[in-house]
Amino acid sequence: MANKKITQLTASSFNLAAIDLVEGSINNGAGVYTSKKLTGQQVFDGTIVSTPYISAYSTTNQTFGAGAAPVTFDGTGFSNFITLHTTDELITSQAGFYQLDFTATILNNGGNANYNMVFWLQINGINVADSSKFMNAPTNGHHISFGTSWLVQMGVSDFVQIICRVGKPEFELITESAFSGVLTPSAQVIMKRIG
Repeated sequence: MANKKITQLTASSFNLAAIDLVEGSINNGAGVYTSKKLTGQQVFDGTIVSTPYISAYSTTNQTFGAGAAPVTFDGTGFSNFITLHTTDELITSQAGFYQLDFTATILNNGGNANYNMVFWLQINGINVADSSKFMNAPTNGHHISFGTSWLVQMGVSDFVQIICRVGKPEFELITESAFSGVLTPSAQVIMKRIG
């Protein structure tokens, strides 16, 4: 089926081979279309779709007090079709299924360790069912790393927030750079569309 237009394909052509050529039309936004040749391999590799992704991080310590509050981010390393609208809202410009990989460095700055910390998601300000991930805080004066992942479905212009609630106000998210000379963010999220 190589080098054939879609209208020339037979009904039995169920698969696109790597050597097959596909022609696509690209709209410049003003209704003017230009043709582009793509191979079956390029289509398979996803070169005709720009994948939405973002890497956002926080370069400052974060405290939460007694209530629940969003985890904040003050920088982005890379982003494409996902934006950090405010310091705590990640906004998508394409609908789909998204994977969020989240890490944080947690310090117990003087509290008893027999209390929990919990992280969960909100989409458009509404709690996401079954997204809660809780942990026991480290012992007094110690810190640990925490990592988790979520899979969510989002629409165009939806925003997602990572919410934190601490059992005692002495639990906080901290940065560190003295040991390695490279900043460890207090929190980081890598979000990408996977389908």
